[in-house]
Amino acid sequence: MKENRGMEIGEKIRSFREERKMSQEELARRLFVTRQAISKYETGKSFPSIDVLRLLAKEMGESLDSLLEVGEEKKGGGESYKPLGYRHFGFAVIYSLMIVLVIAVFAVLLIEDREGPIYSKVLYIAFFAVLVLMISYLLVQSLFPTGRILVKYSGEGLLLHTIRGKKEISYSDILGVDIRTHGNWSSGRLTVVTDRGRFSVYPLKKLNEVKTTIDELVFLAKKGNRA
Repeated sequence: MKENRGMEIGEKIRSFREERKMSQEELARRLFVTRQAISKYETGKSFPSIDVLRLLAKEMGESLDSLLEVGEEKKGGGESYKPLGYRHFGFAVIYSLMIVLVIAVFAVLLIEDREGPIYSKVLYIAFFAVLVLMISYLLVQSLFPTGRILVKYSGEGLLLHTIRGKKEISYSDILGVDIRTHGNWSSGRLTVVTDRGRFSVYPLKKLNEVKTTIDELVFLAKKGNRA
């Protein structure tokens, strides 16, 4: 699960399929997905769901730990965190343009109404000030923290770079992971839920892939604790 983690899984799938001289259609039937899904997995354009990963591990004769490269040998103390989720900078551009547009509209309306009553100017100022503050808040969320890596993982837990600072969360403390996507951008907000609160990072690329990975890490960690 490195930066090109999806591609690494895809390479494993392609290598496994070619070694056994299987077509994409045949492997798709075994995994109960479409041929197009297999193609996307192999090229790193899509990431398998948890159910598909489990079927794939069974077909390959590997454990999920081995397939995802999060085995016990990687769970030693002092392990450094590895990158998992990356910032989407496109929103910063959109919010910046929105602020410029709002200020331009405000200036035009204020100039056109310069002879109007004072209360109308106060209403204009109040309305546009609130609007600019709202967009500025979204812009700040898009820019800070400035690093491009927002989510990291280790054998023990996650490291989230939230707008309030870094937050280390053990897998055993995670109750659930929620995502809120922004349409075809495949990005948005990821929230990790614990009994001590909810911790969010935004805006994040490839939300579904990140959530699938975290769900599997939590599953493996809790399975290991029960063993």
